[in-house]
Amino acid sequence: IPGEVYVNLYKIDKSKVKIVANSLDLNNQDLNLPAGKRTVVTKSFLFSKPTKVLMLTSHNHKLGEKFVIKIVGGARDGEVVYESTDWEHPVIKNFPVALEFKKGEGLMSEITYNNTTTKAVRFGLTSEDEMGIIFGYYYEP
Repeated sequence: IPGEVYVNLYKIDKSKVKIVANSLDLNNQDLNLPAGKRTVVTKSFLFSKPTKVLMLTSHNHKLGEKFVIKIVGGARDGEVVYESTDWEHPVIKNFPVALEFKKGEGLMSEITYNNTTTKAVRFGLTSEDEMGIIFGYYYEP
C-alpha cells in the first residue's frame, strides 16, 4: 500500500531559542526472559551532569506487560514518574516543570515481561525479540 507523509517545519530566529532539547535513549540490552515465566527486569541510568527531563515514553515489544520509570537518587529516590501498560501505544508523558537531576542521579526502568512462548527471549530488533528502552527529551542547564 503506497503511503504519503507531509511535514511542516517552522523555524524561529536563533536569538529566541531558550532551550535546545536532546533525545533521551536509555537502553537495556541485557534481557534474558525464560520461557513460560513472568520476569521483572530493572536497570538504572545515572546522569553524568545536571540534567532536566522534559518528556518520557517507553518502548518494549509484545511480551511487556508493564513499564515503570522511577527516579534514582536524591530526595525523590524511588518515586514513580511514568507508567504504561500498553506496549503498542505507550504513554507519552510531558513534564510542564522539567524533572531535575543532579550529577549521579537518574532514572530506572522496571519492566514486567510475561514470556508466554516456549523459548527464552532476549534483546533484539524483531517482533519475536524484546526491548526495554526509556525514550524522551532532556537538556543540560
